[in-house]
Amino acid sequence: MTKKLGIPKMRKTSKAAPDVLETVPEVSTTPFDRQEDQESVIAPDDAKRILSHLFWNMRDVTANRLESYCRLMTDGYWVPGFTITLAVFEGREYLLDGQHRMLALINYGKPLRFNVKRYFCSTKQQVETVYQVTDQGKSRTKLDTMVSAGAGKNLEIGRQKLSRATSAVSTIYRKFGRVATRLEGEAWHFANNPLMQSHILEEGWGDAIRGYFESIQGAYPEMSRRQGNLNRSITIAIGLLTFRADAAKAFKFWKGIGRFQSLEENDPRVTAARYLMSTDMKREGGIPRHHHAKAILSCWNAFAQNRSLTIIRVQKQPLKVFGFDYEL
Repeated sequence: MTKKLGIPKMRKTSKAAPDVLETVPEVSTTPFDRQEDQESVIAPDDAKRILSHLFWNMRDVTANRLESYCRLMTDGYWVPGFTITLAVFEGREYLLDGQHRMLALINYGKPLRFNVKRYFCSTKQQVETVYQVTDQGKSRTKLDTMVSAGAGKNLEIGRQKLSRATSAVSTIYRKFGRVATRLEGEAWHFANNPLMQSHILEEGWGDAIRGYFESIQGAYPEMSRRQGNLNRSITIAIGLLTFRADAAKAFKFWKGIGRFQSLEENDPRVTAARYLMSTDMKREGGIPRHHHAKAILSCWNAFAQNRSLTIIRVQKQPLKVFGFDYEL
């Protein structure tokens, strides 16, 4: 029976919610009197009060971002722990960052837990400077948020491999570049919430990610170097699908590809290795991504079914992953 994709359920825990800004931002050059960090449960009425005093030069609301936050909350995939930032000036709190989150919370209608950062300022200039840092300064990337949430540590991989794994899973959800329509379901949640993205990577793909990177350790340098094809998102994506199908066979498959010279000529792993070595996935812009994916996948299907394969023929018709409910 083939296995299917699906959003892994969030585990209930008594531990405090992860703080996506666990590391204090680098504000050593920013003048303010002091800073306080506090985890708080914010109710819709609290959000209305917070929104009643916005920073005087606050940017306008972005409809798409607000819609995204509202959808995450109402669908039950909002992960507590996001940060809102306030400046305390002349006895009043001014919201510097978190306007969209508070508006979404009001729409949601139920309390949620947030990390609240308060910067105590004695002058208007201090407030404006802190705002420049917290709201208009360098944006945190999704990868930054995932790293701060502990994704790389939990997966036992470094930042570079985490980035590649994230790109590979995104490639899977986007059907290797063949999806041009609006993302839905699990694919939408993976693309729109870094903490949900981190959760899906760990719970849904963690074993596959660890297994794939372990299997290619010690592979021939021409394939396993930093820019080698074993480290391309297309190849990693097929690798993750194979590990979800049959982890034991997948480990033998990818380990064999990395050391193919000891195998027989009709072994599908030899064919896959030669394809990877002779193909520049990055520069051959005329070849679609799903073409490369099908080529590698055909080798996996042959290996998983104990068939020989010496020539790769990529057909136009859909190709299924043997042992897993996914089709290219």
